[in-house]
Amino acid sequence: MAQVKNISTGPRGAYLKGAYVEAEVGAVIEADDFAEEWFEEVKASKAKADAKSE
Repeated sequence: MAQVKNISTGPRGAYLKGAYVEAEVGAVIEADDFAEEWFEEVKASKAKADAKSE
């Protein structure tokens, strides 16, 4: 599973263990099936920093 950030212009969805999860613009979520044009993988330390800033 990867930490991914929504880099698109609107809310987007991905899947984690078969369950649908949605992310607002700029949000970091955990996902194992996602569209690379809407999400970019982030390192664990960067994901923690983004979560703290919200």
